[in-house]
Amino acid sequence: MGRNSQRRRAAKLRKQQDRRRLTGARNPQPSAPDPTPAPDPNWHERTPTGPSGPSYSSRPMPAPDRHLDQRFADAAATGLASGWSAADLIHINSRQSARLGRLTALLFATDADGKDVVAPPPFVEPWWVAEGVDERIATQEATMLSAFFAPQMPVPPRRRVTTARPTTDVLAKVRALLAKAEGTTFAAEAEAFTAKAQELMSRHAIDEAMVAASSDLSDADRAMSVGRVHLEDPYLSQKADLLHVIARANTARSVLHGKLGIATIVGAAHDIDMVELLFTSLLLQATVAMQEAGRVAATDRTRGFRASFLESFAIRIGERLKEAKRAATEDGERTYGSALVPVLAAQEDRVDAALGELFPRLQHRTVSRTIDGRGWDAGRRAADRADVGARRRIAS
Repeated sequence: MGRNSQRRRAAKLRKQQDRRRLTGARNPQPSAPDPTPAPDPNWHERTPTGPSGPSYSSRPMPAPDRHLDQRFADAAATGLASGWSAADLIHINSRQSARLGRLTALLFATDADGKDVVAPPPFVEPWWVAEGVDERIATQEATMLSAFFAPQMPVPPRRRVTTARPTTDVLAKVRALLAKAEGTTFAAEAEAFTAKAQELMSRHAIDEAMVAASSDLSDADRAMSVGRVHLEDPYLSQKADLLHVIARANTARSVLHGKLGIATIVGAAHDIDMVELLFTSLLLQATVAMQEAGRVAATDRTRGFRASFLESFAIRIGERLKEAKRAATEDGERTYGSALVPVLAAQEDRVDAALGELFPRLQHRTVSRTIDGRGWDAGRRAADRADVGARRRIAS
């Protein structure tokens, strides 16, 4: 019986194997892919050749996208005509991805007058070759970008319409002082350099306001200017808060367009220039102080800590700048007498009126945020170290 059982089991096994072979012949399974990709016959068209750089393929784009370069040229021209600058559009599209930002940068050039213009094509193929991206994927990305290249104009165009601008000497001195404040590792030195820079800014703004008030300027000459500041993630809203308090202290206003990562500044041209300078410097000083705090304790490198740090820094800077503005006004009154206060009040009114005209539907929103106590205290201390100081009269 044992031998017969073995024979029956062997026969049964053979029948099962035969059925498997028959089934496999009727329904063949795909073989495993070859791990070694086939060589690209056009590899030489995608490879940099010598010092002259990449050799671009002369093959046309796929039929549905053969006009993609022209679509980009038209979109870039429309964006410039709408009031965007090349830098604005590069910034906006870089927020989608750095790769799309680099594609946007290829669309623009600068003419002899320093004005943004549309660059000559091609755009897309040199871009995908440089990026090392498969052309089909790259074409899909480029097609989507061309459809949403520039958002509809949510902000007024940049403009500088007032005749009063900071002199080259004033700007050079302010830049030099702020550079020293950013470069020193000693808090007392940074405070002194920043205070001196703010003194120059404040006194220059008061002098310009008095000159404008005593001049026979037209309404167009008295109109407010518009500037833009590009803000980067992370902590975009906290950086916007810092810009807001700096603008307020310098008789200007700022409006955040959060989805675009852009803030608009409204005010006199010389005030906008000074706001941009001071914001850049104080943001750098805040970032350095925040990173330094993180080197001391790992708990001070969390997102909550850093967000609270920057928010507290902005509030404290606002307090300091308000104090400094009051001191500068008192100092200016000793020079110009009682005529100064009405002039400064009229300028504030003009800025507010321009803001309401440009943004008739402006919304003020209160954002609820979770506060990290350690980050808040550290940010306030850092703002004290970056103290702009009381603005004293500067001897001419």
